[in-house]
Amino acid sequence: MLLSKRAQQALCGYNPVSEQIMSARFWAQPIDISVIQVYAPTADSGDKEVEAFYLQLQECLDRCQSQDVKFVVGDWNAKVGTDRSNLEHPLLQ
Repeated sequence: MLLSKRAQQALCGYNPVSEQIMSARFWAQPIDISVIQVYAPTADSGDKEVEAFYLQLQECLDRCQSQDVKFVVGDWNAKVGTDRSNLEHPLLQ
């Protein structure tokens, strides 16, 4: 998670939950903010891996302060690789 100087000053804590999930809490007015950054398993992942990810995510949400505004952001179905098939934009080919 990259933070501006102002966001760094507002950061009151963070928690690296796993390689795929981290949370951060920021002081804000009128309500504090909890941000959960995720890197979800791809569609190629097995059911057990996907279920474990969502259980961890739910536990992370449950640990957030109930009054906080909560944002869950990140990459929900990424694949890393060089396969560029089906890309139609000429600059990307």
